[in-house]
Amino acid sequence: MEVRKTNSSPFHVRVKRFRSYTVFVVQGRPIAYLMTAAHNSRCRRWLYHQEPGAICLTFIAIVPMTVPYKALQSACAVAAVCAYFVAADWLQVTYAPDLNFAFGPDVPGEKIRLMPPFARLECSKFAVAKERYKLFDELADSDDNNGRSTIELYENNTRLGPAHSDHADIACFGRGRFSHWRKNGTTMYWSSSDGTDPATNGRAYWVVRPYQSEKH
Repeated sequence: MEVRKTNSSPFHVRVKRFRSYTVFVVQGRPIAYLMTAAHNSRCRRWLYHQEPGAICLTFIAIVPMTVPYKALQSACAVAAVCAYFVAADWLQVTYAPDLNFAFGPDVPGEKIRLMPPFARLECSKFAVAKERYKLFDELADSDDNNGRSTIELYENNTRLGPAHSDHADIACFGRGRFSHWRKNGTTMYWSSSDGTDPATNGRAYWVVRPYQSEKH
């Protein structure tokens, strides 16, 4: 049995057949996590959301091909499930996903999380940039209209701003200034709220398009 971090779903079985043997890989989140999630109204979303850093139990079984395939498949499944519950109970592991990373700010609108890596903006320690295709491109500011964007930017649940900030000001002054700019697709330039590095401060950054925004 191996305990490791993975992005896998809560319970998953993979089978790989070779000429002389079959490999079964069974993965699952600890039962303590499942019990914790079951008491939350968002249980279903928690269980099927691929959350980085989730602890997962992994079981690997290698079985000779001389054993009937259906019989060994059933036996491995039963053994893996039994081992899964025993190990989970022994580990007493609980997992509560960070809602800031999983679901974003509690505001209405279409949300896109800005995923690292982030490019450094003019060597600033607290300002970065992220180029991304289809980042509400039609709303982005541009040279002909630098006040077009209605996009909001959140650091966890904190709304950042002012928007439409000059890129040099974002790099120099920070304090949440940002720009949603049409360049090579669309690029988001922003700074953290408190002078920390957005790439390492452990916070989630979300671009939010309010529902009332209209396409231009």
